[in-house]
Parts: sequence; structure tokens; C-alpha cells
Amino acid sequence: MPRFALQDKKVISNEGLISAIAELALARGADLHKLLRGTGIFSDDLLNPHSRFSHHQLMRLLAQYQGQFPHPDAGFLLGQQLLNELGTVGQALLSAPTVGDSLRMLQRLYQHIAPLVHVRYHLYQRQVHVFITPTLAPESKATELLMQAYSSAFYALLKRLSQGYPHCHFDFACKRPRHMYEFEHNLGTRLRFAQPVYKWSFAASMLRCPNDNASLLRWQRLQSQPRCESPPYFIDALCQLLSRQPHLSLAALAQHMAMSPATFKRKLKEHGWRFSQLQQQQQTLRAVYLLSIRDKGNDYVANRLAFYDTPNFRRAFKRWTGLTPSELKESMSL
Repeated sequence: MPRFALQDKKVISNEGLISAIAELALARGADLHKLLRGTGIFSDDLLNPHSRFSHHQLMRLLAQYQGQFPHPDAGFLLGQQLLNELGTVGQALLSAPTVGDSLRMLQRLYQHIAPLVHVRYHLYQRQVHVFITPTLAPESKATELLMQAYSSAFYALLKRLSQGYPHCHFDFACKRPRHMYEFEHNLGTRLRFAQPVYKWSFAASMLRCPNDNASLLRWQRLQSQPRCESPPYFIDALCQLLSRQPHLSLAALAQHMAMSPATFKRKLKEHGWRFSQLQQQQQTLRAVYLLSIRDKGNDYVANRLAFYDTPNFRRAFKRWTGLTPSELKESMSL
């Protein structure tokens, strides 16, 4: 199996987001054939458990759904439906002995459950921070819908596992919406907008919280079942490489992907990205983590990000995020 999947490679099962979109659209009275038009997906494909779809098809389907349901709650409803469309993976997540067991499985299988994002977990000073980076093209209009859906699904999972309303903080990169009711109704009131990154945070003590609906036999059985894990999306694979080796050049990254630099640049363009955008995204993630979670100073972060001097780092960070490092720390403390 290849180490990554380009956008036209059919590796995504019909469990998860594709089924969730179809089921939710039907429940809201949509014409399924109209929803699928232009996606290369047919209604018979949705009934076949062996069907596979490409990331490009999923993106087209998301755009169709967004066009037919331009409502403030469309993303949140999709997230709640997603939790019901995960098949055996969903059963395993909900039958785990503890919240931590479920989230460890989620971390391992996020490419199956959420194929259009890159996920990074950090545990620091009794807090869990989950950085969610969309791998859609930066100009995509579906990013906010997708992040609402995944945030809603994640919070719904935590609520079902903990039998309550867990204290979870959500950071969104989008501006504060006009329709706050949908956000607060689905995610609670611990919300921040216009942040440099998308992030979910909660107390690490929640990981030890027992699942009242756990089924040890079902959990062990589902754990032992062979599972066909799809390779990561091309952009996700690049994010993984850059998170481990942040100073890779374009030529070095192309070599890792077994491509010539020219082919690599062409593939990036086909996926709606430039190398500089990808590099800046990963630098922003590292800087935000070090500044806001590790509470490091500008000199330390500048050195870690290989800047020659601190003022140059401050200017770059302002250009990336619209905030100075001190403004970021201030916004995170609110």
C-alpha cells in the first residue's frame, strides 16, 4: 500500500462522513441524485460496503451539501450524524472502558474517521490539547463547515462517554459568527474565535473517566478485528513529515515523497497548495504551541524555529497570524 493517497486515489470507505452527508440530506428531504450530481458517487455505491471514494469526491460532496443546506446548523448536525455512521469503529469508540481508551483509538484511526484534517495531540500540565489542521486547500469554502462538524462529533463523543457535559474549550480560526446560538448549543460556551489555529482542549483527568456504557467483551472483540486502514491523504502525509522534521526544504520533502521537485510542486498545486503555505502553517502550529501552551519566551521560540533574531520572528508571527506573540498569550488567557 502506498505511503500516501493523492486526491484522486479511491481509499475512503463509505462509513463516516460520506454516509453521514447522505443520511442527513435524506432526512432533511433532499434529492439524493441531485446531491451526488457531479461527484462521481452513485446511490448504489453508498449501499456497497466495499465501495471506496477519493478525497476529491468527498470534497465535491461537501461542497454540494454546503450549497444545498446553507444553514447555520448544517455543520453541527453533520457532526452529530457522523458519530452514528462510523460502523465498527464507532462501536469500538463507544464501548471503550474509559474516555482515554476511546481517544487513543480515535488518535490511531483519525485518518479513517476524519480524512480531511491533520491531527496532533499534546498532553502538558494536566491539559490535553488537540490541534486540528484542515488539509483542504487554503481557499476552500468548506473549511468552516468541516471544522464545525468534527468539533460537534468530538464533543458528542465526549458527552456520550462521560454521561455529562465535559468542560472542553474550542478555538476556531474563523471570525466570531453572527449565529452564536448554534455554537453554544452544540459546543458549550467555552469558545474563542479569530485564533491562529483550530484547537480543542480539556482536562487530562477526563482521560481516566470510566465509560458507564462500556462493554469489555465488545471492546476486546472489536480491537482484535482486522481493520483496513487507508493511507494518509497527500497533504496530511506532508504535515506529518514537517511536524517531525520542520526544517525540510522543498527538494528534501520531494525526495521523501519519491518525487522530483518539479513533480512535487505540480502535485501540490493540483491539491490547491504551495510549499510556502504548508511550511508557514506548520511553523504557526509550532509557534502557537510553544508560546501559548509551553509559555516559552520569544527568544526561545525564535531559536526553535531557526530564526536568526527575535525581532524577525515577531514580525513573521504577526504576518502569519495577525497577532504579536504577546497578543496571542493575552488572547489565550481570556
